[in-house]
Amino acid sequence: MTTWSSSKIHQLIQNIPADIVVALTQETTGEIYSLATRQSCTFTDSGGEAGDYKSNENYTVIFDAGPSGAFSVLFDSFSFEHTNTQAYDKLIIRTSNGVDYDEVAVKWMQSMSSTSVTSTSFDGSSWESISADNGWVVPKDVARAISLGFDQSVATVFSTRYISFTFYSDGSTTKPGWSIRITSIQD
Repeated sequence: MTTWSSSKIHQLIQNIPADIVVALTQETTGEIYSLATRQSCTFTDSGGEAGDYKSNENYTVIFDAGPSGAFSVLFDSFSFEHTNTQAYDKLIIRTSNGVDYDEVAVKWMQSMSSTSVTSTSFDGSSWESISADNGWVVPKDVARAISLGFDQSVATVFSTRYISFTFYSDGSTTKPGWSIRITSIQD
């Protein structure tokens, strides 16, 4: 076991960048947030951790982990307006190491019939379809994600410099949205 003096502990604590909070809103859309190594961000919808997102939102934010960085993403909570066949409101995740962004392929996330942000149909016409697995759209809620293999206690790692989150909501029902913990790590 390693024993550190209080001055060494104080030095280590000072070297960890402060956490930030980012709510995806009209004011933050289009922003790029650079996270230093080991820096964390609490990322929420426009309603914050206590409220619902709003109707008619179409916002994107990007996080930058630096040239040799990666991201650890812990999904604390999420809830969106979906039915068995349609995703009316959705959080889309894309990654990049340069200019172009690609849709991720995460086992417990969903894929849509089109990569257009306004597409509402699940690939295979239902969220239960095998062709809707391994996608880039966060599922309706934690219960649905668990049925697809999600483990809420395990962070999803994205080995990429940039991670982009796009949120789209239609003009009707709103839900609590999301609270996600993003940490910049070394790949």
